[in-house]
Amino acid sequence: MIDAFRGKPPNHAQVFINNVRGHIKPFADVEAGHHGSNPGHLMNIAWHVGRKIRWDAKKEQVIDDPEANVLVTKQYRAPWTLDI
Repeated sequence: MIDAFRGKPPNHAQVFINNVRGHIKPFADVEAGHHGSNPGHLMNIAWHVGRKIRWDAKKEQVIDDPEANVLVTKQYRAPWTLDI
């Protein structure tokens, strides 16, 4: 059962360990995941506000739509913050 979970070589855990030991950026790192999930988040924002939105990928902000831009990040409960 455990071998089925690990998958075919090289398994994810071994790739992770090799990357850490070799100081290698993973093929699908957190930045790739961030950019890959943006279209879905932006679609949800557009659906929520009920209109098309325009996105500035460099600034990571909705262009000329303060109502939609507020939805890009969430409000955190004190004392938690996200300093960008």
